[in-house]
Amino acid sequence: MAAVSGFQGYKTFQTTTGGTAQVAFDTGGSTTPLTPEVRRIAVWQNGVREVRLTERLLGTGRFDVLSPNATAEALSKTGRQPVAGLMTAQEQAAFYGSICKATKADLVLFAADQGINFNKNMWSLERANNTRVVDLSAFSCKTNSITWTDRMNVKVEVAGSAPPEGEIARIAGDAWADRLLGSVPAASKA
Repeated sequence: MAAVSGFQGYKTFQTTTGGTAQVAFDTGGSTTPLTPEVRRIAVWQNGVREVRLTERLLGTGRFDVLSPNATAEALSKTGRQPVAGLMTAQEQAAFYGSICKATKADLVLFAADQGINFNKNMWSLERANNTRVVDLSAFSCKTNSITWTDRMNVKVEVAGSAPPEGEIARIAGDAWADRLLGSVPAASKA
């Protein structure tokens, strides 16, 4: 019997251009990786989403969080530089392990964009929209493995014009922070 995975709506945000951004999480996602023993978190760089996530986690006062910039600086001192998308699973483990050593972190959070689906809806009453699919994963420095992955959909319905990418990235970063901090409980698997 195959498990059925779907998405559970989390929140709809109004964008500055009059459209909306609807955030949903995979119902097959696991519980949060932020266990009591996690004190120091390194966030690997990708963009504005990760910076916003860092700001929100820092704002709780519960964690020592290294920003994407601080994580990249610590890693550069080791001489390691990744070639995105060109690493095997073993190379990824070694790479994130080197981030653990360079930052003395308990956990490394990193995102992977899974693509964007565009729907112009020229022949329907529904607004034009695009859906971004993004995975957020946690690499445990203790077990030297990826111990958690969660998938998020961000469906952006366009009003007069598309909202700035930075606005959508901040919405995604806030949603990730809410998910990690327990404001968005993981749904039980179907």
